[in-house]
Amino acid sequence: MELQRILFDADLVLCDGTPLVWISRWFGAGLRERVAGADLLPELFAHAADKGYRVFFLGGTEDVLEAARKKMEDAHPDLVICGTYSPPFSGLMDMDDEQIRQRVVEARPDLLLVAFGCPKQEKWIYRNYRALGVPCSIGIGASLDFVAGKFKRAPVWMRKAGLEWLFRWLQEPKRLFKRYARDLAFLAHMLPKQQWMSLRMPWTAQSSPPDPAGLDAAEYLSWRGAIDTSAVSQNKLQQPANRDKSSILLDLSAATVIDSAGLGALVELNRKTEQAGGQLVVYRPAPPVAEVMHLLNIDRLIQIAPDDATASALLKQGGHALSSQFHHDGANRNLLCTLQGVLTERTLAGQHENVFRQWAQAHDAVTLAFDLSAIRFMDSSGLEFLLGCVEMAKQRPGGSCRIDGISPNALNVIGLAGLEGSFGLGKTVRSRGDSGKRRERDMPRMEARELEAAVRNGAVGNKTGVLQVSSNVECGEATFPAASGYLVNLLQRIDQAIGVVPGRLVQFIAAGRCEGVSSIAGSYAAASAQMYRRKVLLLSDEFGGQEEIALPDLAQGDGFAEVVSRAAGVTRMCLLSRNAGYESSYAVLADGNAWKRLCSSFDEVVIDAKSPFAMLLAPRADGVVVVIEADATPASAARKLLEDLAAVNAKVLGTILNKQRSYLPRVLRERF
Repeated sequence: MELQRILFDADLVLCDGTPLVWISRWFGAGLRERVAGADLLPELFAHAADKGYRVFFLGGTEDVLEAARKKMEDAHPDLVICGTYSPPFSGLMDMDDEQIRQRVVEARPDLLLVAFGCPKQEKWIYRNYRALGVPCSIGIGASLDFVAGKFKRAPVWMRKAGLEWLFRWLQEPKRLFKRYARDLAFLAHMLPKQQWMSLRMPWTAQSSPPDPAGLDAAEYLSWRGAIDTSAVSQNKLQQPANRDKSSILLDLSAATVIDSAGLGALVELNRKTEQAGGQLVVYRPAPPVAEVMHLLNIDRLIQIAPDDATASALLKQGGHALSSQFHHDGANRNLLCTLQGVLTERTLAGQHENVFRQWAQAHDAVTLAFDLSAIRFMDSSGLEFLLGCVEMAKQRPGGSCRIDGISPNALNVIGLAGLEGSFGLGKTVRSRGDSGKRRERDMPRMEARELEAAVRNGAVGNKTGVLQVSSNVECGEATFPAASGYLVNLLQRIDQAIGVVPGRLVQFIAAGRCEGVSSIAGSYAAASAQMYRRKVLLLSDEFGGQEEIALPDLAQGDGFAEVVSRAAGVTRMCLLSRNAGYESSYAVLADGNAWKRLCSSFDEVVIDAKSPFAMLLAPRADGVVVVIEADATPASAARKLLEDLAAVNAKVLGTILNKQRSYLPRVLRERF
């Protein structure tokens, strides 16, 4: 996700691959041509020699740098190569940035060419280019090796035929095999999905104006119809003329479809809005638009508001900025730092000193905790800042640092660096990372992005999303760590689907017996309480310990005030009483006033119930999540459950497909 954001923020991104040109034309937003780095550099050197621009080579081996320098100076005698440097090989977080910056600044180049390889070079440039003061920085990857003559270019006919990748693979088969296999698998998986979305029946546009309360801080724009190549060519999607309001609320509820060109225009609008000091909030996107944005992970970078309350909250957060709040808990000896906004090199000015000052004032604290649940984007500079805070906390006797709440993006950056253990997080990502070493995580065989499932709005039918979980979940056993990628993304998708409203009801229901629904519901409730500091009520039809409260007993007694006065956390409550039968629970649940009183006293109510309570509660729920045991649930049972839910007008958000294997029919697993 960090690399995706960097590419979106870049001033220029070139396509170095003929297959990508073909794909772009296939989707109706054709790129003009391929621009290979090995073709660009000689032209760039000729232009620099003509204009007198100073060039600095950073990265590669000493032999490659010397050979490239000699060849370019022989070809262009007027070319000024003001410096070269090959830093010691290390991971991104272990690089001596200060020494590299000093060398570059002293050389005063106009053009900095960085050859660290992707994505290391892009991340390094993004977190250092402002401090370098270089007019133009370019990540060139292996292009310097071609300039130096270390590798041969493919024949012209192979380049035109889009087969240069094959020629490259024959030169480095061991190193490139896994990369090409991974890229091919990704394309084979994603291209049919995107094509299927573009060929589906058009969405019937439905639009209504927003509630202006709290939304007057942004310029309101609405879009009706297709956001496609034709609309983009007519420049219909552009910044408004009103400069008094830097932020934009873009209503896409009446949009019918969006293609690659439309997504590109949306990303460019977001980029320009952030450069102007504001932010773009996509308001109530139509299902076809929301699905494409989610498929391509655009919803990770552009904020989406499904309702007025969410839109107002996002606009109040501010744009490309970072704010911090501190709370010192003397009783538990910890200092909580809540960060909100964007955690990058540009926004970190003064934050190091701020945290250090607050930590020094909280002299009795031994734990420095961070709440990153409101961090929209974090890059490697933000991770470096957090690691510095870890070291600061450890200098105090018994001191430690932990993360209490975390957003998907922040978790992704920490996980890819393999540093979950530094912050007390369970490992959620499996990646080679920057060090090249394979790292394991808690949930085997699935990447983090696969865990962010499509839990979407809509009725039972073709809008039901599927969340595949490869971890075996046994009944009653809390399998998932509170800050795992699975739970973080599940929380985010449910928040987007039904909004963050007080007293909301989320129900987990199983299609069969013993499908891990209690474990998932309990883990979800714990994560919601811990990561967002919510007061959560977990309603279950299974008896817990003797101290667990029974709903019928509570309704008849005087313990209600004591229960609802509890601080943020999970309150467990059983739907059944040991002293009464089903009739008592039915009477309480059927009492609308009692139910309303109960829900209004909690931030969230999580329901884990089987028949007969499941269908009684489903119509009241703001969202229902169906849990299916992949290799045990008959397709007929899953269909029957969905039909029953539809009969009572339950709002099904999606399904959780538990375990890796599935014997369910393909259509049932994917679309119901």
